[in-house]
Amino acid sequence: MDLIPLELKSPYFYHLDTCFAPLTEHTAVIVKEAFTNEGLALLQSAFDQLIEDLQVIGFKIHALNTSEFLKSGGSVFCLKLHIW
Repeated sequence: MDLIPLELKSPYFYHLDTCFAPLTEHTAVIVKEAFTNEGLALLQSAFDQLIEDLQVIGFKIHALNTSEFLKSGGSVFCLKLHIW
């Protein structure tokens, strides 16, 4: 597996987990505004499909207050178990 460095240009997306989630080998969800143009080009070359708006493809979005998790230094993404 190759290591690809990606620069995040927005302080709101301070970690890759906040703006990038691979769904399959070929598809990932991203927040376009988080990445530099060079980073976006790298992602476009690595994935067949980059999704920015999950609602457009039929997902229902449920916003939850996760501020309590921030006290531990992370967020809810850090608490999940990822099995491929």
